[in-house]
Amino acid sequence: MTTAETPDEVAGVLEDESEDRVYFQISFSGLRYVNQNACERAVAAYFALAAGVDHTNTEYPRACTHGAKAVENRTGLSRKSSVPDLVEELLGINALQRPPAVADLEEASAKTAGHAVTWLVDPERIDDLVDIDQRFLDPYHGADKRPVRRSVKGVNSDFMRMMYAQVGRRGGRPFTDALLLYCALLGHFDLERHAGVDPRVACSLMSPYSGGGPIRDLEHVMPLFHNDGDCLVLVRENGFPCISAEYADELFKDLPSRRQETPEERAAAALDVLRSLGLVSAAHVLWTASPFTERHSAPLATLYVKGGSTFTDGRHLQHEIDAVVKDTDTIEGSALYPRDAEDGKSAFSGSGIYRYIAPEDEVQASVVLTQLRLKHVADSDSHRAGLVVESLRRDGYLAYLRSMEMA
Repeated sequence: MTTAETPDEVAGVLEDESEDRVYFQISFSGLRYVNQNACERAVAAYFALAAGVDHTNTEYPRACTHGAKAVENRTGLSRKSSVPDLVEELLGINALQRPPAVADLEEASAKTAGHAVTWLVDPERIDDLVDIDQRFLDPYHGADKRPVRRSVKGVNSDFMRMMYAQVGRRGGRPFTDALLLYCALLGHFDLERHAGVDPRVACSLMSPYSGGGPIRDLEHVMPLFHNDGDCLVLVRENGFPCISAEYADELFKDLPSRRQETPEERAAAALDVLRSLGLVSAAHVLWTASPFTERHSAPLATLYVKGGSTFTDGRHLQHEIDAVVKDTDTIEGSALYPRDAEDGKSAFSGSGIYRYIAPEDEVQASVVLTQLRLKHVADSDSHRAGLVVESLRRDGYLAYLRSMEMA
């Protein structure tokens, strides 16, 4: 099998200038700096202001057109009693700057309908911008119709759910850890190169099958009947991806904390928050070799994506793999598809055991990693290119499966 090359189709995809491409950019180092030097509410205000940066403004870099009302709508923070003080706090640490034409917040807010510049959001930090879908902050962004009534705290967005998820809970954690991790993961999300979040940041290695599954007398590696040189490989889930200790230390070192926790513990807790909010899910990805030991390893195919329609279109290679296994009599059809199975599902459904087929001489090197997939990935050029490459990987693996000689 071969990995997908960067396709000619990518150029055509990138020519589409659809108005649905609604995303903003935030400096990751800037977000971390504000986490380190300002209060949690100031972090929320900084994030909302970054979402208002006008990328068409050639006069000012990182020019924002959001005023206090826009911040209130996206954070629930009062535009009268909270936002002005938070803006002053951000100005005091140089995370915001006043453009020459702006005198004060009230004046700036009154002009935002005409797209006047209110603030410059970290104009010196332009080398580490992370793309984020605007609908993370405003689920109705770009929609023709908006609800007449909003929630008490403004728009019921995933960002606001994150902000207030821990409020009032005993031992509640600051939302800023989860926000920082989420942006970090978005910055390391690359479908083209990694088929998800870079596994060096977060993943878990699936284990070789060692028995105890729904079908007896199976082995980790089994020759594919009638197809000399090809093998069926069974692997078992080994838990949800974990943030690597090295990356957790890089992310959370030197950041203030309410608790005596290691960076690894903070990262794990933050990831739990993201999971509870449905902002992350998992995908099982077949690689040519371990990316931790082989520099030139690459994803071959995504075997399965969890999390429903938010993260997948429902097309799973497990179905096609099982069909080959049945048609080649590698596993008897009556065992693979029991008569009493719900909706004709495979016996492996829900077992945590996944399958792939590979040439015999590639089995030993190949690995399956459980990697993170994310909600609100921006519809950027790089993501569109990644979607094309991901589709080509799937098509290439399907062509390999269809080359199998059936019984």
